[in-house]
Amino acid sequence: MNYKFLIILAILLVLALLIVGTNISEKPQNNYLRIAAGQEIKGINPFNPAFNDAYSQFVISNIWEELYRYTPDFSDNPSAKSSSDRRIFPWIAEEMPSYKKVGDKYEAIIKLRDDVYWWDGERLTADDVVFTSNLMLKFRIPPQSWAGWSITGDESYVESVQKLDDFTVKYTLKELVPIFETGALMGYIFPKHQWETIIEKSIENHHKGTDKISEDERILIASEIWSINLGKNIKLNEIIGSGPFKPADWRKGEYIRLDANKDYWAKGRILEIDGREYEIGPYIDGILRKVYRSPDISNLAMKRGEVDIAGISPSDIPDFEKFKTMKIEDYTANSLFYLGFNLRRKPMSYLSFRQAVSYLYNKELLNERIFHGRLPPINSVVPFVNDYWHNSNLSKYGRGMSTAEREYKAYTILKEGGFKWSKEPGFNIVDGEATELIEKGEGLIMPDGKICPEVKLMGARPEDAPDSAQANIMLQGWMLDIGIPAKYTPTEFATAVDKLSPIDGSEPDFDINTSVGWLTDPDPGYIKDIWHSTQMPEVTAGGSNYSGYNNPEFDEMAEESAREMNPEERREMIFKLQEMISKDLPVYPTSTVKRIQVYRADKFKDWFNRKMYGIGGCNNPYSYMIIKPT
Repeated sequence: MNYKFLIILAILLVLALLIVGTNISEKPQNNYLRIAAGQEIKGINPFNPAFNDAYSQFVISNIWEELYRYTPDFSDNPSAKSSSDRRIFPWIAEEMPSYKKVGDKYEAIIKLRDDVYWWDGERLTADDVVFTSNLMLKFRIPPQSWAGWSITGDESYVESVQKLDDFTVKYTLKELVPIFETGALMGYIFPKHQWETIIEKSIENHHKGTDKISEDERILIASEIWSINLGKNIKLNEIIGSGPFKPADWRKGEYIRLDANKDYWAKGRILEIDGREYEIGPYIDGILRKVYRSPDISNLAMKRGEVDIAGISPSDIPDFEKFKTMKIEDYTANSLFYLGFNLRRKPMSYLSFRQAVSYLYNKELLNERIFHGRLPPINSVVPFVNDYWHNSNLSKYGRGMSTAEREYKAYTILKEGGFKWSKEPGFNIVDGEATELIEKGEGLIMPDGKICPEVKLMGARPEDAPDSAQANIMLQGWMLDIGIPAKYTPTEFATAVDKLSPIDGSEPDFDINTSVGWLTDPDPGYIKDIWHSTQMPEVTAGGSNYSGYNNPEFDEMAEESAREMNPEERREMIFKLQEMISKDLPVYPTSTVKRIQVYRADKFKDWFNRKMYGIGGCNNPYSYMIIKPT
């Protein structure tokens, strides 16, 4: 995977600017690509699970790099014919892994390039790879990447990592699994000479005695590492990476500036993208990423020539088509938006309740009237744009039904599930079909005989995403119609993330989440990484199973899929996992997102619109390497 950690994507992205820019007086502007977003980055410490959002990862992914990546256009790599995913190709590594079975275990040999350098001039070697791997094996940091190192969540399938020579590493595997290549080998590599002393000091602070580090001590050590403030405890110019852009200036809430690494080790390397060859730079002087809160202001900046690229709405297209110096492109993102139910709480713990709310949520109507076609409906946790792994034969939950029919269906499901009302909702029934709600329900009583508590819809704030707020208000109205005491509670994005995934091991604090979704990976292993029971935040601090989904059958199948090396057989398992989620509804998939981007073709050339991920961003690390001033 590009990043085995799953990248949190706020519903704010539906309306917020994907990438926009502005003038910054601190640096000459001629060849700086001016980029911005509707949301500030949270931080750039790569070990902190709270910085696993798409905004922060945009910066982090330009600092540190991986052994392997997906090919830029997701085409097959001929040298990966024996891999579980043939779209993988070497980045810091020199060639694809070679495997040998030794007894009941496997040895994977990784050859490294000998021309990769850290920013301080030190060469990246096997010592860095072994050090980084042991951070994961000993301390499980970064914690968001642990799912790529473990099938069950408790221990790793990697037994040990050993340096054979300066540019050769041997991984000893307890079993050969597909997520070794798309997980462990796609994590960032960190410089031993910068982080080893920091790790050792943390061990001294928290490990007492000579015995093996305890689980409590491991958590203390890991939390101390991820609490380091990069930009303060370690100044920006002291950060050591290997990537194409270096953090140079950061004014929180306003902008961050990245300067080009003119000595980038990959400079001159050839990338083949859609049949065309590109030579890696970087050719630009750097990147300026400024936070814009208003689409109107960013659109104006784009028209004035103060911005080089922006995300726009369909209604903006006619205005920008008038500019001959600009080009407009769109793409359907590999994003997953959903209603997330907290199964630890009633009434969300009742399947009939989750089914009823899923029928009430008219995603087709919302996409047409509120989002103006920007949120194509989906029925699976694997978006349809990821076509090989997408299961299209799942329940549509009310597709084609009118609002009255949906509300009547939800009412019927609740009643059959043991719910009662002090006053039942009333419907006008014609020829057996509900044509109109004529009386709202009141006083919903749960199957256990208790009054249904208020159900809070945790969604984006109106000032951040007005369209998303309107969708939440409509869902609230549909729920109130049939007597569910729903209340939309606008929540700032960072607060929502903290409530969903506490890093202190406590339970998530929400009823129904509509504010946070996922920018999903090309590899469907994220299904296990999100919904396996070991990924509940109260089990694994910072875990992604916000809903608290705990299905042993799902866990077993997810583990089997993570072990299956045959792509076709693994695909069948992934389809079954999608069916289980569709049936059990820990989440109800609602949409992906179609994004439109406008960019300055007169100032820069060789823009690269990557399938599923668009121009730039954390899942398109190639775009800014190859873009050139005109």
